[in-house]
Amino acid sequence: MMRYTNYILSDKPLDFEGVGVIALPTVIFAVPVLVGLLGGAVLMDSGRLLKLKYLLFKKEQRKVKYLKSVVISLDHNESEWVILRAA
Repeated sequence: MMRYTNYILSDKPLDFEGVGVIALPTVIFAVPVLVGLLGGAVLMDSGRLLKLKYLLFKKEQRKVKYLKSVVISLDHNESEWVILRAA
């Protein structure tokens, strides 16, 4: 168990000098994949934002419909629903 701790605490636990040439194909593959994943995340978030805006719009429409029905049930003109909304 202590050998891993000593390995991590040593001056040079990894030799990065020869890694440059080996890591290049990995980076060439990884960058487009990460950009694609980032694009997917942006697409999903924009879809959620559109859904939220739609749901808030529908909620407002339901409220207006309810207020109009209340005004009509009180034998007033349908255009007077704005008065109830201010209350």
